[in-house]
Amino acid sequence: MSKCSVADIAALLHFSSSSHLCSAFVKQEGFTPLQYRKLKCGSGEVPAKEPTPD
Repeated sequence: MSKCSVADIAALLHFSSSSHLCSAFVKQEGFTPLQYRKLKCGSGEVPAKEPTPD
């Protein structure tokens, strides 16, 4: 797990802002980067992504 901030990760990945990264992350994974970190650190398991209706 990265100790980098979301802003640092956004810059490394060439997102225009951390908000843009968070929006893309939520769209792809179904939760925020912070929620992902908490889930990953807590139980070691990340829940499966909920299917999105088309």
